[in-house]
Amino acid sequence: MISATKRSAKSALGRRVRIATASRYMSTTAPRVAVLYQELDPPLINGVRKPKKPGAETLKVVGQPPKLVELCDDKAFVNNLLRARSGFTLPSSHDVHDHESLAAVLRTDLRYPVVGVAPYNGTVAVSQNSRCLSEKEHASDPEYGEVQRQCVEVAKLLQCTAPIRVDARRFTEDRSSPFALFDVNMKPNMTGPGRPGRENQASLTALAAAGLGWDYPTLLLKILESSSSLHDLRNATLSHVNGK
Repeated sequence: MISATKRSAKSALGRRVRIATASRYMSTTAPRVAVLYQELDPPLINGVRKPKKPGAETLKVVGQPPKLVELCDDKAFVNNLLRARSGFTLPSSHDVHDHESLAAVLRTDLRYPVVGVAPYNGTVAVSQNSRCLSEKEHASDPEYGEVQRQCVEVAKLLQCTAPIRVDARRFTEDRSSPFALFDVNMKPNMTGPGRPGRENQASLTALAAAGLGWDYPTLLLKILESSSSLHDLRNATLSHVNGK
């Protein structure tokens, strides 16, 4: 009887531990990522000081300044920023905050919804519906070179420190129609092919790199070469985008 009671208690305890563990991993709180480094100098022991662990000044990170990403995640902010500068082509846009403002937009002469080719839908691989332009195609249509120039200027204006992706599409299906920039992605998908069952799941970034003659490992090495110190990213000023 005592033995059975002990086993029952252990079983219940095991269930409580497993439930607690599962609850911990299934928490709905937003995840927080901390980068740990040694701020203080190591102590001097017997006349010898151990090397200091990498600090914010020496730790290298691939990415954008966190404050810049937070600011540019607001699509309306970025689009208005580009509109305020000359040299960028953007479509008209409407900020919708509630049912009344949406109804007002829909009462205008608006072709809604606008449906185009969606490169990624979670089922069809990007490589099945997207590709790089050939040199002949690029040379035959000056609008390709123009939208390419504008994308470069976007990266310069924002002073990006890592790859970005700018989405664009023509105003009409006519080949003479210019392209309009409509979405600046500060954190583009970087999926690469090769994992079992996902051999052809390359991102648009990887496809663009292939157009330069880079395989996926080469793309990653090129990105690593663009790394910045954590200190610089954290302390980057944003006066070029917010005027402060």
